[in-house]
Amino acid sequence: ELLFISVNVAMIIARAGDNTYFWTSVVLVNILLFKALKTSLKKEVKAAVDDDEDEEPGLVVDHSSNTSVPAAATIPRAKPKAGSPLEEFLKAPNQGFLSAAGCRELAKNLNCFEKLPHSYWNGDGTIFNVRMGPNYKKTGLKKPSKTSLYDLYAVDFVRTEERIRESRDVFRPPEIPGITDVPTGHSYIPPMIITTCSMPVDEPSLFNATDDGPSFNVVFYFVISEATRAALKDMDSAPPAVRLLGEWCRRAENEPQFRGRFKCMCILDEIEKLGLPTPIPGYNGKPVLINKSGAFFRRETYIEQTINVHLFAYIAKKALYSIQPRFPKMCLNVGFTIEGKEDDELPECMLGVGKLLHLDPGKVDDDLGLD
Repeated sequence: ELLFISVNVAMIIARAGDNTYFWTSVVLVNILLFKALKTSLKKEVKAAVDDDEDEEPGLVVDHSSNTSVPAAATIPRAKPKAGSPLEEFLKAPNQGFLSAAGCRELAKNLNCFEKLPHSYWNGDGTIFNVRMGPNYKKTGLKKPSKTSLYDLYAVDFVRTEERIRESRDVFRPPEIPGITDVPTGHSYIPPMIITTCSMPVDEPSLFNATDDGPSFNVVFYFVISEATRAALKDMDSAPPAVRLLGEWCRRAENEPQFRGRFKCMCILDEIEKLGLPTPIPGYNGKPVLINKSGAFFRRETYIEQTINVHLFAYIAKKALYSIQPRFPKMCLNVGFTIEGKEDDELPECMLGVGKLLHLDPGKVDDDLGLD
């Protein structure tokens, strides 16, 4: 804002004064522009540097302490339909929401729930259109995805004064007997993938962009599906999306360009009834590549991909901020996939999908005992 005001003042002086005023204004403008370019260059150089776990900003917690809270502790699941076989199944011993058996059964019942304000459910990967081969570059053909490669296990939603750098800084990673303790049989594909998305709480500034600050953080925990685990037994005959996942898991840690193939897609249910301003409805279901805004972490039983929305373009952040008051009315399907380019990488398939139901920013937990 200071640069904008100063340049305009300098131009007014130049217009109203003589040659002395004019050249004084020119010098002033050049000094200000040099300072702005220098600051911008520093930011660009910083963004171009490979992610460094020790230097990356954000909320950082000592993992040797016991300050982290259990995963799936901040937002409830919706309720299964009353009287349904799913409801009865989940009541049985060792078959609750957070058990391996419960997780598998929930993945088979994507529509068997009653909406609960400020809750979530398993999302349906087949509602997303993904790239199809052959020759996608020429045809641009997209069709509904097949069933997601990973099932949703749980979600966390929390507000923090600084974005969450990595989920384990706040939440204890889930340990799921029968899933996370069973190797996938692939050297790089893990039994669990976590995606942490940090979105600014405050209205973005056009002239004072930051890469951190008060954040709404959504953490999705996905576990490998039984079908994907079975496909890993013979990678030569596995679907292209499974082979592409293996390549991404192998290369993303050290190859930023390949890591940047990670895509996020969002579909709002009944978007026409929400009264959203243009052009937001036109982007419903459109993919967003996560390049410089993403970071990758490989841990013992899982891989984590983070998304720092603070680094998104101003217009995108402004649009997200403008619809925050409408969150309690929304049913939002959030999905992730890996971008396929060549014929042997297509068709794409959704990696994992979560369904967020009527999220209410006013109900978000911001006291997790991390002080």
